[in-house]
Amino acid sequence: MKDFNSCPNTFTYNTMLHLLVQKQVYVLALAVYNQMMKSDCRPNRATYGILIDGLCKAGTIEDSINLFDEMTHRGISPDIMIYTVIVSGLCQEKRTGDAKRLLLDTTKMNKCSPDTIAYHALLNGFCKLGGMDEIVSILKCIKNEGFVVGLNGYSCLIDGLFRIGRFREACRLRHNLMSNRNIAPDCILYTIMMKGLTMEGKVEDAVKLLSEMASTGIVPDTFCYNTLIKGFCDMGLLDEARSLKLEISQNDCFPNSATYTILICGLCKKGIVDEAQQIFEEMEKLGCLPTVMTFNALISGLCKAGELEQAHFLFYKMEIGRNLIEHRYRVLELREMTAITTRKLPQRKVLQPSQPMSFKECPNYNTISKDA
Repeated sequence: MKDFNSCPNTFTYNTMLHLLVQKQVYVLALAVYNQMMKSDCRPNRATYGILIDGLCKAGTIEDSINLFDEMTHRGISPDIMIYTVIVSGLCQEKRTGDAKRLLLDTTKMNKCSPDTIAYHALLNGFCKLGGMDEIVSILKCIKNEGFVVGLNGYSCLIDGLFRIGRFREACRLRHNLMSNRNIAPDCILYTIMMKGLTMEGKVEDAVKLLSEMASTGIVPDTFCYNTLIKGFCDMGLLDEARSLKLEISQNDCFPNSATYTILICGLCKKGIVDEAQQIFEEMEKLGCLPTVMTFNALISGLCKAGELEQAHFLFYKMEIGRNLIEHRYRVLELREMTAITTRKLPQRKVLQPSQPMSFKECPNYNTISKDA
């Protein structure tokens, strides 16, 4: 821009920051912010809102609070959206006490009134920790401020009751919502109910809720199916879990890494390691990347089944990625380049990323490590 005799303004920097935060490149976003400060371009409320939101999502709540303090020192008053973001971040770090003080005390000092979304964020944090006394206090605050506890608030409350083992109260509250308050449940509330029912071993009742969703026109999402699949796997009902996995695609959903990981865990617990390996390979072929939990579950299952060589290979695969053969030849080429040899390397067939290796297709791990 300097070549065109123009300098970026606050709007330009905010656009860049928003893009970088969306791409989760938080270090570069902070570098752009520092450049913004060096160029004497004043940040505004939107600038800090973008950065604070990104840092909270990255789990660096202390950096978010530092930016919040810097914002207030510059005379920029935060709005309720920024407060809500920090409250959510504090709750994720299980610092619900700090979140409550920030929302109920600091907002009043800055003449910024909490709204329903902010209260629900705080309510959700306490519900996940099971602090029922604090939950009742927050509900009173919501009503005293003239707000109505909506579906999201009641969903958080039901989830909290399940977490502390108050199963009957959670079911009773859900029944009262539908009968007395005329609040129609959504997919999130149904998923919470299914999770609570499966935790109590009432998987059949959870499946009935799935049918109830269909009758009311609510389409279950993948997370909803995963909750039921986990319930079946925990009880050793693998046939039911398999059928639910097939049902996901029929409802315009797709299994994700959590779906496959849950099934692999369930199969390995039953000692059905061969099928667990097949699911792992199917997962890769469909472009669904396995997580650390996926690898850990299958490696543990292979070790328990005495398949130590394949477990060792999977661990090696986890470290360097899928293209073991390509990695091997790159190492050989680097060695030959270091030795300054003039001979040409023979052409080798390299496995492409679109062709994930199965255990049967891969060479022995010991051979690879020895050659490399």
